[in-house]
Amino acid sequence: MIISLSKNNNKDFYFADALQPIKFVAADSLEEEQIEVRIGVGMMMGNYRGGENKISKKRKELEKSGEKEEVSNTEIIIGEYCFIGDFISERRGENNLLVKKDGCDEYTCNEVIMKPSFTYESFPNGTFNADPCSTEQANNTAVVAGIFSVLWGRTAVTAIEYFKTENLSACFDPNFSKWKFGTTLPLYPYFQTIMDVCLTNITNKGYRYLYEISEIQSVWNDPDICEAKKDLEGHKSYPSNVRAGGYIFLEVEMAHEMAHGQDFQWVIDSLQTAFLYPTLDLLEVNCGNYDEENKKANNPDDSKLIYFNYLQKIVAGETVNGVRTFNGFEQRLKIGFENHINQSFIVDEKQVDHENYINSRPLVTNTINVLLSEFEKIWNCN
Repeated sequence: MIISLSKNNNKDFYFADALQPIKFVAADSLEEEQIEVRIGVGMMMGNYRGGENKISKKRKELEKSGEKEEVSNTEIIIGEYCFIGDFISERRGENNLLVKKDGCDEYTCNEVIMKPSFTYESFPNGTFNADPCSTEQANNTAVVAGIFSVLWGRTAVTAIEYFKTENLSACFDPNFSKWKFGTTLPLYPYFQTIMDVCLTNITNKGYRYLYEISEIQSVWNDPDICEAKKDLEGHKSYPSNVRAGGYIFLEVEMAHEMAHGQDFQWVIDSLQTAFLYPTLDLLEVNCGNYDEENKKANNPDDSKLIYFNYLQKIVAGETVNGVRTFNGFEQRLKIGFENHINQSFIVDEKQVDHENYINSRPLVTNTINVLLSEFEKIWNCN
């Protein structure tokens, strides 16, 4: 930036006292890391506002003495680039400016940038001392044969591994003159869940569980095969319509919980599209010396520091003195998912709750149909 100081060293104006046109010639790139350039402002060769300027006076003295005047760099610059003639300005002279490369072009993007993308990881009941099988059964009279439970408190643990600068990537996009950011962990299990069948609940309620339909005879030695088939057909509704002491088909129960997982992932993906990605795109880090406040950086490491702090806020939220000041992706997902599972759905032109909506998903219905076809192959039950 080139500024002409006014009489009181006031920087409020560009060339405050320059009254004639100025032309600047600049290169759009540097061949070296830094070069020194000389900037000159035109000189009056005569009197100025009743007084004679120093350069004009010096030249007259040289002419009288017969000495030869050395040509300054300023005059060369004026001759080639600047306004030709008297330049009316109370500030004149020449100075050296050090021009450096910003360095960002060395890190031009030449690879695909992967956006953060979250998923979940499932664990058996009892992991992390979590027992949602017992918790849910205590609140229900019908048997809770399976469970899908999001452990929202575990994000404090997964975040420790996720929020590291080495997990981030950064490159400079010269087309938009800003840094672009991504992650080296394109699909990260940020959320942990319990997904399992609840065998204790099944037996405590007087039911029998089956890993495979062949166990009806091999384990239970039950001749009443066709009644067992009715129990399987009862799994088409939720809770399952199974006779007292009947069979709980674990394949179907696990398919139901996996369908819950699919539904949870759908909510995650929807919120990433609606909130996470647009909000991350709002961050604009330009090229320049590292400046957290003004969002500037001239190398990937510094730019990642700025992105890291922003990403952490957008994903995990922000708390000041124990008070939540910003709901991040975590908090919004929890609220959104709870709202989602508490709403009604339309299945086959009927209004159903979330559990029956899950039970109507292809993963569950296909599992039931496959088992029914196995029944027909083994036993003749019409």
